[in-house]
Amino acid sequence: MDYDIIARGGWGMPLEALAQRMRERWPSARLVEAVDADSRWVFEFHVPMPHSEVSGQVRRTVNAMVLTGDPRDCARFAVWCRSAVHTEQLLLRCDRGTVYLTAETTAEEIVRAFLA
Repeated sequence: MDYDIIARGGWGMPLEALAQRMRERWPSARLVEAVDADSRWVFEFHVPMPHSEVSGQVRRTVNAMVLTGDPRDCARFAVWCRSAVHTEQLLLRCDRGTVYLTAETTAEEIVRAFLA
């Protein structure tokens, strides 16, 4: 299943800082920056997690991150994003619905919402 993390109003931080925070949190993560300045995405990421590799792209034009992987790992990744990204409203969307991410949202709540 694919997920979209959408930052309403922007990420609230330079995307280079988000990439750096991701590298600090997961030293074994692979991040590839877009070489084309007109690309719709800024960087691609591959983050090893307990059940799978969460991979995806941070997109430029819609303030969105598109990711895929094991639902439990994607939920953990989304919770980390909520803690790392400075924005008023962050939502996680997939074909099973939408979850508004708050500081209190847990990975278990996300998995329950999408796999129920």
